[in-house]
Amino acid sequence: LPRRTLDARVAGVVERVRADPAIAWLAADAGAFCGLSASRFMHVFKDEVGGGWRAFRAWKRARGLLDCVHSGESLTQLALALGYPDASHFSHAIRQVTGLRPSDIITGSRRLGVWQQTRDLP
Repeated sequence: LPRRTLDARVAGVVERVRADPAIAWLAADAGAFCGLSASRFMHVFKDEVGGGWRAFRAWKRARGLLDCVHSGESLTQLALALGYPDASHFSHAIRQVTGLRPSDIITGSRRLGVWQQTRDLP
């Protein structure tokens, strides 16, 4: 099947979040970036990506942990680097997305290689 092309406005937001998962954008911020209201942005985003804005941001931020598993940083340092206010919020968010504690992910990932996908999908 041919790859689906995202709406250019949404693609710009997706690329921005992909480049910096710690970016603290609310729907209103992302909408303003696209020239849309927050409610219209959330509607267009869900239609284009297939999921909600908050879930997408949560996944991308949680995914950022995998990029850092071999960094040797503490969980608090990782939390702050990924845009969480503290280790408690970080741990809760990671558990909601993955079902695992960040420490378990790091411990279980010592021999894990992380592959970076470069496709146009979010």
